[in-house]
Amino acid sequence: MKAIAKVAPKKGVELVEKPMPQMGINDVLIKIKKTAICGTDVHIYEWNSWAQEEIKPPLTIGHEYVGEVVEVGSNVKSVKVGERACAATAATAARASATSAARRRASA
Repeated sequence: MKAIAKVAPKKGVELVEKPMPQMGINDVLIKIKKTAICGTDVHIYEWNSWAQEEIKPPLTIGHEYVGEVVEVGSNVKSVKVGERACAATAATAARASATSAARRRASA
């Protein structure tokens, strides 16, 4: 499959070929129909000070997309083949942050 990757610690990204990921029992495979570029992608492309501190190449980038579910793992019950899907990365980040905060409070 084609992917955009930061292959070296310098300005720019490259279009690369990557192997298709192996499906697991909890996974959903999405055929990408449309993608977009977000601010994080621009920082990574420009290789500014933020990117230099946070990003460790090589790294496949991109988390803004919409597509169609083409396969689901055997444990997946809430998503069906043929449904539309999109990335909700802010929700994931918020959940991870809330989980981290809860862990910090619990250990205090």
